[in-house]
Parts: sequence; C-alpha cells; structure tokens
Amino acid sequence: MPALPNRHGDIDLHQRRFRSNGHSIGVWSSALTGVTAVARNKAPALLREPGAFVTHGEGIPMQGFAQWLEGTSASEFVQKTLWLIPLMQTIHIICVALVFSSVVMIEFRILGYTKSQSVAETAHRFVPWIFVGVVVMALTGAVLIVGEPTRSLPSFEFQMKMLFLAIALALTVVFVRSVHRDADAWADNANSGVRTAHSALAVVALAAWCAVVIWGRWIAYTVVH
Repeated sequence: MPALPNRHGDIDLHQRRFRSNGHSIGVWSSALTGVTAVARNKAPALLREPGAFVTHGEGIPMQGFAQWLEGTSASEFVQKTLWLIPLMQTIHIICVALVFSSVVMIEFRILGYTKSQSVAETAHRFVPWIFVGVVVMALTGAVLIVGEPTRSLPSFEFQMKMLFLAIALALTVVFVRSVHRDADAWADNANSGVRTAHSALAVVALAAWCAVVIWGRWIAYTVVH
C-alpha cells in the first residue's frame, strides 16, 4: 500500500517559510522607518514645509527685528489685505523687467552689439528708466518686507540680493557720472585701452544686475529655519 504524503511536514515547512518572509519584511520595514527618520532629521524643511524645495540657513541675524516688525499694525494691515501683496509683487516684477532690459540695452551698446545711437545718447534714453524702476522697486519691496518680514529679512538670499543691488547701483552711478563728465571717452573711436576698460565695466555691471535678478527670484523658493 503506497505511503500517504506527510501533510504535517508540508504544513510545518510553509509555516517556517512564512515566518522567515515575515521576518525579512519586518527587517526591511524597520530599515525604511530608520531611513525616513534620518531623512526627517537631516532635512526637516524639505519634509515639513510643503511647496519649498530649497532651504537655507539665516544670513546676518535679523530675526528679532523681523519678529518685532511682524507684530506691528502696519504688518498686520498688509497681511490682512489679501490683494495688496499680489499687487505689490506684480508691480515689483514688472519694474525688475524694466530695469534689467534698460541695463541690457546700455551694456550692449557699450560692448558694440548695437550702434544706432552713441553711448551718451543710449545712456540719456535708458538710465532714467533704471532709476525710476529702482525707486518703485524699493517702495513695493518695502511693502512686501513689512507684510512678510520673517520670510525676507533674515534670509541669506535676500541679503545677497541687497548686496548685489548696491554694487550694481554703484557701478551705474559711476557710469552716468563718467558719461556726463566726458562723453567723448565713450565714443567708438576712443583709445583701445579705454574701450577695453569700458567693456570690462559693462560686463561686471551686467553680471551684478543678473545676480540681483537671480537672488531675488531665489527668495521665493527658500525657507529660513
């Protein structure tokens, strides 16, 4: 008579395999939990601040002043007026475009990419737009800072924007004074050494304005922690 299969042995074998697989799943689950915990500790802002994918530490300590400003009635008014910040941001960005396009037109003329007008004529045409745009940017930016001081003032990116803005404005003032003092020095037939110096100044000024735009845009994607 043929021997019956040992079903009890098969059942024991399956149970041992199930326990082994369950142990492996538990190990992997524990490992995943550990990695998640480490990630949360290492990058808390990335995981706990939805919508912000870049974080940075604070720049020059201004947290105390920012918190005081946030508690003022002016800040509360800006925060509660829902349409004010979007309006100020729109005007601010339009002025950034106005200033940057004017700067590009001047720098391209200095570098010789456009020659329809002299450098002095180009400066007379576009420099006023730069200063008007900067003034409006300052006014709208002040409203934005009052409305969200803890987001901007302690931010490293904001402080870098202000630094490069100061450099760019200083170079612009130097350029304007030089053109008013001696417009012939900026002519196309000027000494080659002078033209080289002017081209270098144009490149540095354009780089400074580019840095203003880049750092300013980066503020929106950072979280101070």
